[in-house]
Amino acid sequence: MVAFSRQREGEWISLEKKSHRIRRACFAGLLAVAINTVILKAAPLLQLEAEAGGLLRLLRNRFGATFDQVGLTGLWATLNMPPPGSLPFWVFFHFSMGIGMAVFYALVVEPFLVGPDWVKGFQFSLLP
Repeated sequence: MVAFSRQREGEWISLEKKSHRIRRACFAGLLAVAINTVILKAAPLLQLEAEAGGLLRLLRNRFGATFDQVGLTGLWATLNMPPPGSLPFWVFFHFSMGIGMAVFYALVVEPFLVGPDWVKGFQFSLLP
């Protein structure tokens, strides 16, 4: 028996195919974030100015109080996780966001784009 879930209006995709899509997105996201991380860390050595940590700062400034209120900050500290300003936290956050964005693209955005894969990727790159 094959289970299906709705992907687009009037279209159905098997959960097995969706699972395969998620695995491929995780791998692609991991690879892309690894390359991005190396470039971000190498930029100062090449005397290039690169933004690193902008999304983390934005989330911390916008939702820091909410994270405190719902207990996320306390839970993070209780689990003895690295502090938000540390390199291990930055790497964890960077990889989590990159892989999450790749999965979001694969499941939500890509099915609505048209054309070959490289055109779909180009279309997505134009979004802010």
